[in-house]
Amino acid sequence: MKNKALFLLLLAGLTAGCRFRSSKDNDDDDNDTTSGAVAQGGGSTVYNLDNSAAVKTAQLNLEAGALTVNLSDTTGKLFNAVVKNTARKFELSQQTTGDAEAVNFISKGHDHKFHDDSARADLRLNANLQWDIKAKLGATQCDFDLSKFKINKLDLSCAAAELNVKLAPVLADTYVEIKASLGDLTIRIPQGAACEVHVESALADNDFPGFVKKDDNHYETQDFATAKNKIHINANFSLSSFKIERY
Repeated sequence: MKNKALFLLLLAGLTAGCRFRSSKDNDDDDNDTTSGAVAQGGGSTVYNLDNSAAVKTAQLNLEAGALTVNLSDTTGKLFNAVVKNTARKFELSQQTTGDAEAVNFISKGHDHKFHDDSARADLRLNANLQWDIKAKLGATQCDFDLSKFKINKLDLSCAAAELNVKLAPVLADTYVEIKASLGDLTIRIPQGAACEVHVESALADNDFPGFVKKDDNHYETQDFATAKNKIHINANFSLSSFKIERY
């Protein structure tokens, strides 16, 4: 795509009637919920959550809109984020249940309709944990290099977004759920990685080179059934472009 900003602006304009709003968890439960540390300076806001040796698994719940989101680097903490060039605020909290953590990083108090090229959030996760990631994204450009992380499940819900996701079958099974409208999504997987795709699409452009078509909506790589580690993708698209590339 020659002009990513123009693409996102156009798509955001087409969805002007559907505003992105952040949500909050108002459940009354017994989980231990705490807020993260926040520091400001030099035009940036830094968010941190400390890690505990007792934690084995974690889930990142992310809601963001109208900015660029990058997730590729690791941290010795549980979670780190640096938000730049925007007055937009995020709410950071965590919920601890036994050896599991839920990390909530939620954009606050804005209706996001148009992408801001200068605004960005750089996220870092602890690579020693097994992660589930659930992201709700609007008018957003996202670059997720998850190849160094133990990803159990990636759940993406997006509108008017451009997403580039890099995966590796680090675990026996990695599950990807995608719901997208008016977007452009590329998933990159290693050469030789075992992968299957179930896709439902309306007025969408799909491209899966190297996959064998099993039926109208189901594609698999060669020797998928006998592979030790597998990537499972379930996608639902409308007015979007979806392709899978090898690296």
